[in-house]
Amino acid sequence: MIELECAVQKYAWGKIGQDSAVASLTGKRNTNFSIDDHPYAELWMGTHPKGPSVIKQTKQTLSDYLKENPEANVQSSKAGQLTFLFKVLSVNKALSIQAHPNKDHAIILHEKDPEHYPDDNHKPEMAIALTKFEGLCGFRPKNEIIDFMSEIEELREIVSNESYQKLKTASNDDSIKAAVKECFSALMNYDADQIKVLLKRTLDNLSKFDERNRKEKLAELFERIHSQFPGDVGCYCVYFLNFMKLEPGEAMFLRANLPHAYLSGDCVECMACSDNVVRAGLTPKFKDVEVLTQMLDYSCKSAQDNLFQHNEQDSFCKVYSPPVLDFAVDKITIPANQNYTLPEKVSASIILVVDGCAEAQESNIENGISEGGIYLLPAKKSVNLFSKKDLLLFRSYTPL
Repeated sequence: MIELECAVQKYAWGKIGQDSAVASLTGKRNTNFSIDDHPYAELWMGTHPKGPSVIKQTKQTLSDYLKENPEANVQSSKAGQLTFLFKVLSVNKALSIQAHPNKDHAIILHEKDPEHYPDDNHKPEMAIALTKFEGLCGFRPKNEIIDFMSEIEELREIVSNESYQKLKTASNDDSIKAAVKECFSALMNYDADQIKVLLKRTLDNLSKFDERNRKEKLAELFERIHSQFPGDVGCYCVYFLNFMKLEPGEAMFLRANLPHAYLSGDCVECMACSDNVVRAGLTPKFKDVEVLTQMLDYSCKSAQDNLFQHNEQDSFCKVYSPPVLDFAVDKITIPANQNYTLPEKVSASIILVVDGCAEAQESNIENGISEGGIYLLPAKKSVNLFSKKDLLLFRSYTPL
């Protein structure tokens, strides 16, 4: 095992100072890392050039180490590159309404607009909650969208009564998808100045409802997002997309073209090694509404259907393995005073210790592993751990 130092991204939506899991974990093992009252949003663990990890002892980049030691990585991967990017996210306010292109579309977008689409790779990703975690994910079932439209006059005004009626009468998957696309596209393309007027009217109406009606109409969520992004059309997306509330250990997998936005909480996230994002709301960054509305998967599923189910490898290890070749993640929870062997993989692994400490036997980690530690375990290497305290770690790898 080789200890790494990893890049911290201070995006505006991150949690502030010690409230951020990104900051607190980084500060546990990095004595040179000082925490101030700034947002700490993401911790990047991997070889992506926007945030490359380095070997702690030598300061050599992980990418250069893997180039010099190709046997430590997946033989079929690009020289010096992991197939995945592993992260911790600490979300204080909503991220943009977004989706990620599939591989073919990523190549096209990169060729046409490399400034806004810097990678030619797809970006499927998976979030596993560390704390209570909120997000929007995938289109709601048809009846839920219709119910919100019937109760919120401004939504019907935006999408038009004709499109609303099409959605009400749609009866099979294809017609439902087409009707949802028509309604959502109308929303995202609506006049920006008029949206501000309608948002104010919606806020006024929500404030007049009793507690039960406010809860049914997601008033608190709508008001919270509007306070973060006043006048932004993305506020209305809460009525189109599932409101996901994850408990620690629960996960959601964000396949290509699935609309989503993280709202609050801390999570670990793993994805293909890419930074491609198509945005259309809740952001001051570049918005590509036409591309987003054309590419989205308009399948309507429940929030429960958007939860990703893990498998049990053994009593200590839960495996989150989505249907992609780029990454999988193990969540490993070891009680105090237990031996446990991290088995070898045919790819390199990155290991993040979230809580606890352990001796790492037959390893070059002299003082063991502990909270905030990030380690490379080369391909075809195993390591035996003896937990001194209850230990929680996550392991990301290429699932070959």
